[in-house]
Amino acid sequence: VQALKIPLRFVGFSVCLVEQANQILNFTCGGQIESFYVPFVCRECGIDLVGLFETAPLKKGGVRLPALRCSKCGGRAQFDDIEEEYFSFLRR
Repeated sequence: VQALKIPLRFVGFSVCLVEQANQILNFTCGGQIESFYVPFVCRECGIDLVGLFETAPLKKGGVRLPALRCSKCGGRAQFDDIEEEYFSFLRR
């Protein structure tokens, strides 16, 4: 029996799934992650936030995240992980 070749597209990949994709080779079975969530923390109030980003622009221009404002206090949020590890799936 020949396997079906169905292209997989992942939209809105969660933080947990990004971590799995970084740890497990071929976690997406050859599928493309089109957008994914990135963890942030607000510098002012300490609330945890996530931002949704498209994969293609980050691959093209390097990992340069735009500023994210806190939805609670309006403060500036910062990326809340280790950049080299979190974005390693983009280099595959």
